[in-house]
Amino acid sequence: MLSVYGFTLINSILLNLSSGKNSKGNIYLSLIYLTIALSGFTLVPVLRELHPTFQIVFFNNLAPFVLLSGPIMFMYFRFIVDGSHFSLKRDFKHFLPFAIAFINMIPFYFSDLSSKKILLNQVLQNYHRIFEIDYFWFSSKYYYLLNPIYTLGYLVICLLYLNKNYKKIIANVEPNARTNYNKWLSYLLVYFTLLIFMQIILVYYSYLSNKPIIYQPIFVFPIIVLLLFNLEIYNYPQILYGIKFTKGSEDSKTIFIKKTRKKIIINHDFIQRYEQKMHAYQENLTFLSPNVSVQQVAEDLNCPKYLLEYYIKNELNSNFAEIKNRYRIEYFIKSFQPGDLGKYTLDAIVKTYGFSNIQNFKREFSKVYNEEFTDYLKKI
Repeated sequence: MLSVYGFTLINSILLNLSSGKNSKGNIYLSLIYLTIALSGFTLVPVLRELHPTFQIVFFNNLAPFVLLSGPIMFMYFRFIVDGSHFSLKRDFKHFLPFAIAFINMIPFYFSDLSSKKILLNQVLQNYHRIFEIDYFWFSSKYYYLLNPIYTLGYLVICLLYLNKNYKKIIANVEPNARTNYNKWLSYLLVYFTLLIFMQIILVYYSYLSNKPIIYQPIFVFPIIVLLLFNLEIYNYPQILYGIKFTKGSEDSKTIFIKKTRKKIIINHDFIQRYEQKMHAYQENLTFLSPNVSVQQVAEDLNCPKYLLEYYIKNELNSNFAEIKNRYRIEYFIKSFQPGDLGKYTLDAIVKTYGFSNIQNFKREFSKVYNEEFTDYLKKI
């Protein structure tokens, strides 16, 4: 059992080491494996296999950290959808349960070593004692009983989120990679779901029956699932090692998105649809929205994001940000009234045109209009 959780920890380290430019999402996947490994080191059978020094280190100290697996799983899938990373301002709410659980355990963390050793010996002799440790606000049973339910709730959120954003995911993946991409996500969800349900069975059976299920034959199933969960990732070296895709189409276990692509052919129909959509965006003032993105345009055109980016870069010799800002500046010149400066600040005015601040606006204005904005104001 110790070897399986050790294997999980090794995979976590490998994923972390591979979370570079080509596989930034691996940092979240690494943390998922890490939380699973740490939760395993808190199990009594695993503690028994450890050296006494490590028993004290791992015993009960890691309980709050198992609450992180659900939020981190969600952030991994969110990264897959839109490439966004952790933001404290946006994501702090996901970590409130962990923060509360951690603060609740402060009395235990600062208790003397002899008390911890006594408590550890009691747990090793009587497994049910793990549910009866008192902390600051609530006892240890709430950690073990509520954590799998809490994680299951996040799993449901992940499934709903993936279902809602499936088209966005597919838009970023070339057709010949979609099958394997779906397989990887499916395996990840299935194994993670099985681990959660087996954790629920294990914990609630032990708590209600006062008998440790760890000594029952059924306990071998979650260990097997965890082993398969670890082995499966080796079928996808682009995930595990962050290797850039260079293999041929005959290689089946390849899903890395940013792979070397074949020559892309832009047909007349696509160009026509693009021009019509840009005209509609100008008419509807869609470009004034601060949230308009190349992903949104790709979805409106019903085409992969990489195809749109390729066309803009190679055929138009530009990028989406430049096009978006050019339309904004052109509309500003067309619609701006000098009298507005007496009613509103210039910073407030440029924000209505989609710019985040006046410095950004002035920089883009000089690019498009080939003149400094202050000089332009003097003329009107």
